[in-house]
Amino acid sequence: MIKSLRAKFTLYPFLFGFYPVLALFAHNAAEMNLTDGVRALSSAILLTLLLYVILLIVVKNPTKSALLTTFILLLFYSYGQ
Repeated sequence: MIKSLRAKFTLYPFLFGFYPVLALFAHNAAEMNLTDGVRALSSAILLTLLLYVILLIVVKNPTKSALLTTFILLLFYSYGQ
């Protein structure tokens, strides 16, 4: 049962999606309000969920969709480095 649940829902794209936002908030905690961090975190989670669902519809494989979502988020968050 746990294996089937794990195959249906993968968590790592979402963890990867909100880590940069949390790291930025932790680095600038003195200059930011908590509401700004929550708003940025919710938009990052929404972006990750939307991207995952779109790729899940296109690819029809949750594992490949999660890997592609993680790769696209890696490219998105590393832009400008």
